[in-house]
Amino acid sequence: MIAKGVALIAVSSFAVTGAAARSPGEITFSAATRVPKIFTLYGIRSDGTGLRVIRKNVSFPTWSRDGSRFVYNGARGFYVAPSNGRSARLVLRASCGSGSDTAWSRDGSRLALACTPDGKHSRIVVVRPDGTHATRVRLAGGTGNPQLGGLAWAPDGKSLAFYETALVKGKGLLGRLATVAPNGSRLRQLASIRGFASLDERPSWRPDGKTIAFRKDGSHFALLDVRTGRVTRVMRGFSPEFSPDGRKLVFSRGGENVARADGTGAVRVAVGVTAVWSPDSKALAYVVTGPRVALVDADGRNRRLLTRPYLDMLDLEWRD
Repeated sequence: MIAKGVALIAVSSFAVTGAAARSPGEITFSAATRVPKIFTLYGIRSDGTGLRVIRKNVSFPTWSRDGSRFVYNGARGFYVAPSNGRSARLVLRASCGSGSDTAWSRDGSRLALACTPDGKHSRIVVVRPDGTHATRVRLAGGTGNPQLGGLAWAPDGKSLAFYETALVKGKGLLGRLATVAPNGSRLRQLASIRGFASLDERPSWRPDGKTIAFRKDGSHFALLDVRTGRVTRVMRGFSPEFSPDGRKLVFSRGGENVARADGTGAVRVAVGVTAVWSPDSKALAYVVTGPRVALVDADGRNRRLLTRPYLDMLDLEWRD
């Protein structure tokens, strides 16, 4: 998952109510324990047991949908490793600095990789997980520190959504939400965006592929009808993400809020940031001051702490 550079919100109280239903899968996160910060990828079950070190010194890890593999940025480029973190394989040689992003297609057959090596050029490459059939599908260059990121595959795998941004003199950071086919054809510009870096977060597809939730500007996100290309709702907040069952939407606005998929009926369920859904859509993992991982049921009940505090924490994800 994309590393979100968002300030943590202080927690004044942390109630635990009732018995928490255990959700399936494993919650993974990258954490640093000392300075200089070297991030290690950890995994832990939703009941707080089974804490394990998956792999040390990784950047921007992202899991395949079936949870069997993850991709990350390492010393020489992008690597794919199995769930135990061993025997990583280099799939694309690249030097990206901190400007990189990764995303798996839903069926696990392709990777989208974004890299910004020098502040003047940024590219998106689609490649198979074994490193073959690499295709550059988008290139951005010129002035204004162009960035490509926020990679998100459509549920049917026929297109890839992404953000493209650059600093425009006198106007600030401007860009667009767009989609492109895996072979680089059918580029479609869907909406303009403003005021944030494209690597802060990614757009979210509703599982039926009909709607995209995306960051519109520094304080708002929007829902877009993919068929018509029209924005259907704009809401205050950021980091929108549809639940796996497509019925709900979580976003950050003074805490974590859950709404219906159309954005109506929003209710704050927790105080924190960076919420991610459990595979069964019944719970959320999120980050609270510490920083540390916490859990809450989707209806706001059974808030509970899961990990000890770390020096820094990134890349929260809930894998099957």
